[in-house]
Amino acid sequence: MPLLKKILFTVPTLIFVWYLMSAFFPVEFSWMYPSMRSYNVQVSIVKLIQIIQLIGVIRILWRIKRLEKNIKWSWTWLMIFLNPVTTMYFVWVKFDELNN
Repeated sequence: MPLLKKILFTVPTLIFVWYLMSAFFPVEFSWMYPSMRSYNVQVSIVKLIQIIQLIGVIRILWRIKRLEKNIKWSWTWLMIFLNPVTTMYFVWVKFDELNN
């Protein structure tokens, strides 16, 4: 996978981690969302971006021809339920290993 594609698939996860940090330190991040309405809009946008990332990574996974279906299904379910961790691991480490 080209480096630019890896970076593009990494950005939504980094944005999600940023918003996760804001939940643990609400006072420091209060400038990001002055009201609950703006917070809900921002979180909705972050989740939408994450869903688009997930669809793209799963499509790339299922385009690998030499991989068995049970492995593809295992990775698909892992990416759905543990999205931030497994998506980053798949994009940066596992894709090159599975594709070769």
